[in-house]
Order: sequence, then C-alpha cells, then structure tokens
Amino acid sequence: MSDDQTMMEMIRDLWHGKRYVVAGTLVGAVLALLLVAGAVPHYKTAMIVAPVPGAGGVDLGAAMPDNTGLAVQYLVNRLGSRDSTAFIYFETMLRGARVADKLRDDELVRRGVAGARLFSFLPARPVPDNAASLSDFLTRHVKIVPVGHSAMRRIYITHPDPAFGVYLLEKLHHHADAMVKTDVAGKAENRSRYLQEQLGRTHHPDHRKALTSLLMEQEHIMMMLAIDEPYAAIMPEPPVTHVRPDWPRPGFLLPLFMLVGAAAGYVVFAARRAALAR
Repeated sequence: MSDDQTMMEMIRDLWHGKRYVVAGTLVGAVLALLLVAGAVPHYKTAMIVAPVPGAGGVDLGAAMPDNTGLAVQYLVNRLGSRDSTAFIYFETMLRGARVADKLRDDELVRRGVAGARLFSFLPARPVPDNAASLSDFLTRHVKIVPVGHSAMRRIYITHPDPAFGVYLLEKLHHHADAMVKTDVAGKAENRSRYLQEQLGRTHHPDHRKALTSLLMEQEHIMMMLAIDEPYAAIMPEPPVTHVRPDWPRPGFLLPLFMLVGAAAGYVVFAARRAALAR
C-alpha cells in the first residue's frame, strides 16, 4: 500500500510540476539540436589485419636430435613459430613513437591532425611537433579491437575527412610492418654472423650439424625478408570508410538531452516548492 501511495505521490508531483518538466524537456531538445548543428561530422574508417601465416617461421626442430620425444618436438615447434610474436610487435608499434616519428613530417598527416575536432566552434587542434605528441594523438584516436576470438584485429579511426582516415591507416600499416621487418632482419644478420664464426671454430659433427641447421634458418628468414610483401601483418580487408557519419548521433543525443532536461526541470520545481514551504 505504501508503494502505491509513493507512486501516486510521485505522479502527483510530476503533474503539479508539469510546466517545469515540459520546459526542461524543451530546453534539452534545443540544446541537443544546437549541439548537433555545431558538430563536425566524423566518418569511421576501419581495416582488418591478421598475422602473416607461416612466412619466415623458424623451425628449431631441425636442430634437435632425431629421437626427440613428441612432446619436446611440439614444444620446440611452438617456440619456433614467429607469427604471433611478429604480429604482437606490429600491434604494439602501430601507435608508438617510432611510427609517429615517420609520420610527423607528413603534410597530409599534419593537416589531418589539425582538422580532428568535434565541433565547428572549437579551435583547430595544435599540430604535433614531435613524435611523442603524435603518438599520443594516435593512441587516443586509433582504436584496435579483436575480431571475435581470432588473432585478427580491427583498426579504426573516426575523422571528418574520410580520405585522411584511409591514408593514415595505410601509412600506419606500412611503417609498422616495415619496422618489424627491419628489426627482424638486423637480428637475423647478427645471428648469422655469430653462427658462421662458431661454425668455423667447431669440429664436433653433432655441434656442426646443429649450427648449420640454425644458420640455414637465419638465411631462410633473410630470404623471406627480401621479398617485397608484408612480414608481420596482412590486410584481409583494406581501409574502408562507412557511408554514414559516426558522429554526431541525433537519435541518441536528442532523447538523452530531453530526458536530462526533464529531470532538471523537476529538480527546479521541487527545490522551489521546498523553498516556498519554509
């Protein structure tokens, strides 16, 4: 019974304060319309990347004795796979300072960063003058999300200029993959020189066989790196821009502002009634 009375009292209060509630709703609607009118439309550009399957993998099992158990062979093969490691490096470096340093002098990137503002009445965003500030911009605006339970990633950015979104994502993929390839090539060359030196000093047949197998693996890696194709990440789906703007969303903002306005109107009515009751 008390619940019914409480509900009836609330309905009665809303009825008595209907003018304030309606006024607050109208104010909220007007503010939402002004917000939408002043908003700069942003379009979402997204691409999907995936690890390069099997290219350049290091088979450490070649260096193991022929009678190694299946469990050990399985563990060695798992450790020898470089697919996930290279892709993790790619994902980590994509928005990092090294990639940002490659892009900070690009005039198209500089103009795109300056034009990334939500409302037309806001000033232009300051152009990054160093790799750290551009990396901060990339971290806040370029999003990386998993695609289901797979190893693939969807990388997207929302920006007023759809052409800039496509250009930036392509450049990020190119530079990040190239840097992973450069790092792997440097390590492979260092290992190759070391293994050649050790091979010249070793006379034990089994040791020479192991060193030769490892040296062949490093040469295989360098051969794969010489091919002009992605090393760490491929693009099953290149950058594509959605047709409709992702921002603003009138269907979400208008009801939200109207609801907040109605609540604010009721609060004003209740406060005024309490002040008059004193």
